[in-house]
Amino acid sequence: MLAIFALALATGLAADDPRAGYDVLAYRIDLTVDPRARRIEGTVGVEARVGASALPSLVLDLDPQLELGAVQLLAGPLDGKRALAGVPLAAQRAGRQIVATFAEPQKPGARLALSIAYGGTPPESSSFEGFHWKKSPDGQPWIGVACQGTGSSSWWPCKDSFWHPEDKPERTWINLRVPAGLSGVANGHLVSKEKQGAWDVFHWEHPYPCETYALSIYVGAYTEVATTLEVAGHKLDFVYWVLPEDAAKARLQFADVPALLETYSEAFGEYPFAKSKFALVESSYWGMEHSSCIGYGSSFPKWCAQQGAPDPYADQNRFFDYILVHESAHEWWGNAVSAKSWDDFWIHVRRVVVRRARARCRTAGRVLGATAAARWRQGPALRRRHARLGGRLLGRAVPQGRLGAAHAALVRR
Repeated sequence: MLAIFALALATGLAADDPRAGYDVLAYRIDLTVDPRARRIEGTVGVEARVGASALPSLVLDLDPQLELGAVQLLAGPLDGKRALAGVPLAAQRAGRQIVATFAEPQKPGARLALSIAYGGTPPESSSFEGFHWKKSPDGQPWIGVACQGTGSSSWWPCKDSFWHPEDKPERTWINLRVPAGLSGVANGHLVSKEKQGAWDVFHWEHPYPCETYALSIYVGAYTEVATTLEVAGHKLDFVYWVLPEDAAKARLQFADVPALLETYSEAFGEYPFAKSKFALVESSYWGMEHSSCIGYGSSFPKWCAQQGAPDPYADQNRFFDYILVHESAHEWWGNAVSAKSWDDFWIHVRRVVVRRARARCRTAGRVLGATAAARWRQGPALRRRHARLGGRLLGRAVPQGRLGAAHAALVRR
């Protein structure tokens, strides 16, 4: 709820906001996570297209606690691996912003790419928000990020969705360098893994638009379980990463995932990130809808019920695993279909809250309750309303058929 109030403050930006002068096309995050030093070091690549007016400088967001290194103008577009080195640019800090000034203003419509080196210890503002340097019960590093309320610029330089939710990159690469023996999990599909001495580098690519707060990383001594599902007639990689002591709990709880995804696919259309994966990653915070790598910090309520163990989230889990059902729905509403302005943030939250109760959420091979089944019959009307909403957000008509049509029209912007 605090995140909602924080985001509300980000509405109504000035018309002369310099960040509105360009459109982000892609990000690349090269990041080293050092648990011993509790420090990150990285370089971020940003590819952008200049808007209707010449652009004298490119303005990005970065938390003042983080150190700024070299800023360089790159030749050519970003990809996942080429060196992020180019011509140095003059750059200065202005509060929470970086201002990188070009030798000459960039022409309208021009494409450009920059790299920004940075480092430091990102803030951890609460047990939920921030960059979390935790340890698992057996003393291993257990690191994660949740930044919807604090902004993604709290841990990497970007055009932060906190201020500009309308500007989603078309794709993102994340090259995550972690101590050898730990897993480095991020959005997208794993392109490759390589050893660099005492470090392992995990190369991820997410070839979809994504709000910057829904980009994330996880580092830990995880047990990984991977399988391929068939959901609504389509193949989908399903992977989960959990702490070793919770592997049996996860096996029981996440057996619900195939039916859950089938139900959402019937209601909302095909899973929107099929080229990446559907994934659940155990986190120290309760949960977050990171695109294709959902943070799961709940209590494995099915296991609690089976073992007669107390469930610390019993109120929230009365009818189903709240985090599993809620955050999974955000893959469609919030991650794929996103509000262009935080004035319309209800499309992320209210739709998921309503649908988690109303959808035919099959668990253990049955529909959850007569009330949910009865409310499900309201589905066609809700789908038509979503299509109309899509038209309003896009400024053009959206096909009035299956919800997937509205979803497909909105997923790009």
